[in-house]
Amino acid sequence: MIDTVLSSPIRTPHWDLPAGVKAFYTTRKGGASQPPYDSNNLAAHVGDNPADVQSNRGNLPLSESTAWLTQVHGKRCIRITEDYFLPLESAKADASFTTEKNMVCAVMTADCLPILVADTAGSCVAAIHAGWRGLANGIIENTIHSMGIPANQLMVWIGPHISQRHFQVSEDLKQVFSEYPEAFKKDAEPGKYLCSLAHIAGHICKSMQVNSVIESGICTYVHHSDFYSHRFAQHNGQTHTGRFVCGIYLQ
Repeated sequence: MIDTVLSSPIRTPHWDLPAGVKAFYTTRKGGASQPPYDSNNLAAHVGDNPADVQSNRGNLPLSESTAWLTQVHGKRCIRITEDYFLPLESAKADASFTTEKNMVCAVMTADCLPILVADTAGSCVAAIHAGWRGLANGIIENTIHSMGIPANQLMVWIGPHISQRHFQVSEDLKQVFSEYPEAFKKDAEPGKYLCSLAHIAGHICKSMQVNSVIESGICTYVHHSDFYSHRFAQHNGQTHTGRFVCGIYLQ
């Protein structure tokens, strides 16, 4: 089922989860941030007023137990325990997982793939930030290995991201993913292609024997008034934009 776009600041994915597993994603509506971050920006690293970001974060489920990451387009996945919330700085990582209750694994995006993972027993959850660099670096594979659960017992949800229609890339990037030719279509501009990150992610998951992969069906570029889109902002002369969040936790 494709998620529909509504103005609510916090939404629940159309995803049949095991008992005790909760997931959510935010829109850019209903927050305190001023333009160009208007209005529910959750990122502290994009130049927004820190007080506004903190106010927006305070509206999230289990906001005091959200494991924020410093995302670097790598492949590191960390385990979230109570000790994670002691350091003053967030870990440099692009994915996290936990087996403990009431701790939110979360990722921030504005075109990249936000990927949420749960096991069918409802005992472990994970959140992944996957742009093309993360996919190439193996962030999905490393996260699944880190969880330590057979992949055929995992279920995956891919949240709002830039769709193939609006993600133009070069020949060089196409060659990075040469094993996934179906993820690319020739663009009208010579030497350019349109890339489906979700197609690549789905194939990676299925190659690892993940049986259930669900997509939200929402394009951040098309629905830029509801979700932050870095590429849309660039195409319209904006140097800054916010980030929305996808999160998952055990209850």
